[in-house]
Amino acid sequence: MKKAFELYKRAAIQDYARAQNNLGLCYLYGDGVRKNYKKAVEWFTKAAEHEAEVAQYHLAKCYANGLGVKKDLEKAVEWYVKAAKQGHKGAQFKLGKCYRNGKGIEKDPAKAVKRFSKSAEQGEAYAEFYLGVCYESGEGVRRNYKKAAEWYIKAAEQGVPEAQYNLVVFYEYGKGVEKNPDKALEWCHKAAEQGDDKAQYYLAKCYEEGKGVEKDLVKAVEWYAKAAEQGEKKTQFVGPKKSKVTKMVSPLQEGAFSESVIHQAVLNQIDFVLPDLIWKLINEAFEHFWDDEVGVGGYFDLDTMFHSIRNHLITAHIFYPDHQLFRVIESIYNFIDQIPGVVIHD
Repeated sequence: MKKAFELYKRAAIQDYARAQNNLGLCYLYGDGVRKNYKKAVEWFTKAAEHEAEVAQYHLAKCYANGLGVKKDLEKAVEWYVKAAKQGHKGAQFKLGKCYRNGKGIEKDPAKAVKRFSKSAEQGEAYAEFYLGVCYESGEGVRRNYKKAAEWYIKAAEQGVPEAQYNLVVFYEYGKGVEKNPDKALEWCHKAAEQGDDKAQYYLAKCYEEGKGVEKDLVKAVEWYAKAAEQGEKKTQFVGPKKSKVTKMVSPLQEGAFSESVIHQAVLNQIDFVLPDLIWKLINEAFEHFWDDEVGVGGYFDLDTMFHSIRNHLITAHIFYPDHQLFRVIESIYNFIDQIPGVVIHD
């Protein structure tokens, strides 16, 4: 890439707009040269002023994201408009999003649809998806499930996972298309394999219930875990806090630990979906912990409880994201802590 960078630089100095844009890309991504956002903006600006639509598009993105220049959504819109006027499909799509969300320009759903349509007609995958969303919701256009399905199919065929999952719902319930469970499952597999958490959860339910596939609890757990991981990526897990506090549980309170009571207590504390299958496996591990650890000495702490249950699941080849597993176990722990008769010792 270094040789290409030198060639682009020579041509850019001679005022060739396309070379100036390519030089900007080299600085933007660090291809053949150290990454330098300010230099990228400098060369994108030169090319954009020569009416190079692709450079106008890249310059708009720099302003939108504050790369090499102070973030300025209104400036971003200005450059998106210039690029869109020259037919740049990416700029049409971005401009559509600006109109839809009211960022850098006054919110206007109808204009958003117009921009999405122009971009989608040029084959921009995510513009096809957003156009489908607009037709499904009636946002900026008359609601039309059939048209929504048509655009979702176009986007899904280009690999957009969100569109693929929406087709799962459409084919499952016959929304804008003829009801077809097999098609729903086919698109579900494709979306799930691309990491769509809703599709992964749906697929897990299918394997758990034997819906359209052979019942397979191992695969169900695998897909539930993958769906949960999507949430874990958004929140860094730092593990349970080490606590010097132990708890002695009164034998008189054993009746308070029925599975249904604990389950409801957990559901009241967590803010994510806990599949019944996953809960049963965690509860089984909790019962082992209770018999092996607490039943012997009557003492436990959160750290010990977490690692004991986690290790039990791993031994059984059940891998569930630590972040959500910890929150479930912490909910059980908090529930036990509130039961009268539990004595806290330092």
